[in-house]
Amino acid sequence: RGDGPTGAALAAQGTPPRDFTRGEFVLDADKDGKTGTDADLFAVIKNGAGAYGGSPLMAPWAHLGDAAIADMVAHIRTLRP
Repeated sequence: RGDGPTGAALAAQGTPPRDFTRGEFVLDADKDGKTGTDADLFAVIKNGAGAYGGSPLMAPWAHLGDAAIADMVAHIRTLRP
């Protein structure tokens, strides 16, 4: 939910963390006209949000490999109520 100690510190600096339980995503990384698709989440995790106009603080995690990134996307999907 982004409400832990690190989230509070980020919010205090003017960059509140995303609450993934809300299921709201703003980037359309694959430019298909829909934000927050699995492909969008995969691309943002792999390449970083800055590559798609998002915060450069969301660093790329390509070193995890495609299978691990797909697992992360699947986990993010479980966070929605």
